[in-house]
Amino acid sequence: MRNHVTRDERSKIEVLLSMGVSLRQIAKQLQRSPSTISREIRRNSKSTRYDCCAADTIAKARQYAVRRVPKKMSGELKQSVLAGLREDWSQD
Repeated sequence: MRNHVTRDERSKIEVLLSMGVSLRQIAKQLQRSPSTISREIRRNSKSTRYDCCAADTIAKARQYAVRRVPKKMSGELKQSVLAGLREDWSQD
């Protein structure tokens, strides 16, 4: 199962949109859900026109930003873990 829209798919979306093809038809051609195509266009469009290169840059930046933020580790917990590691604590 594919989760993320690929660069090649973004290129096809741009071409098909410029030709006036409907979202449902684009989804059918790419063998994706119409909601996936709609979400891709909504999340990764900078202006009223969908640009595959800009969309790819926006999506990659979003993925990178998500990875950079530790979701469950507070500063206090991080300090505690680092202190434990310095004292040769083990995870066992």
